[in-house]
Amino acid sequence: MLLFLSLALFPATLAMGVEFEFDSANQAISSGKAALAKKDFASGEQCFRKAVEMNPLCSDAWGLLGESMLAGKSSLQIDESDDEIPQCLEKAIALDPKNHGAMFWLGTFYLYLGDYPNAEKYYQEAVNLKNDRVYISSLALALDQLGRPMASESLRKSGCDTYPLDFKIHLDYVGQMFSSRKYLEVYPYYRNLVVLSKGDLEKEQLVAEIYDKAKKKETSSVSSQASRIFRLLKW
Repeated sequence: MLLFLSLALFPATLAMGVEFEFDSANQAISSGKAALAKKDFASGEQCFRKAVEMNPLCSDAWGLLGESMLAGKSSLQIDESDDEIPQCLEKAIALDPKNHGAMFWLGTFYLYLGDYPNAEKYYQEAVNLKNDRVYISSLALALDQLGRPMASESLRKSGCDTYPLDFKIHLDYVGQMFSSRKYLEVYPYYRNLVVLSKGDLEKEQLVAEIYDKAKKKETSSVSSQASRIFRLLKW
């Protein structure tokens, strides 16, 4: 039996002294999504509070309410006292077990808390429902924190193959492989990363940084096999 949160937890709030008013929960959700797109998380939260008040059985509304309270914050701004956030996200999942967005944000909540097993659990469930590149990258990060580099490495490689035009997942994979000195294996992905960075100074700088770091390490270790491979490859 679903345990419904008391709507008394979610009073209507004000923005600049004017209460948000909507004709339906869907209208409130649409307005909230528009606010999130502008990174106006406070207004988004208010819209979603209205949405769950109008339709307490809407999984999307509960999930987006939890997201709006968590998005834009860092791990330093989250602790176990922020129990309203997981309550909203758990509510969303209880109403719709296929709400992958709520699972992703619940994973992020636990990641911020440093509860990496639960972060992995919910990120994995999100990936199982939708093979999204952001979900993949987040799951790989949780695996890193759990000390499972082979699993995160395999996941990032799969992400690169699934999203060959995604710069971020390539950067993460190449960076991890360079740190492990697996230059030959990651070489094709590095070449693709260079292509993806062309014309964007910020991206080019990020690629240069991971290359220079590897070059410096291998220059000081000339006798190793990894160093010989690094020098032989035509970067």
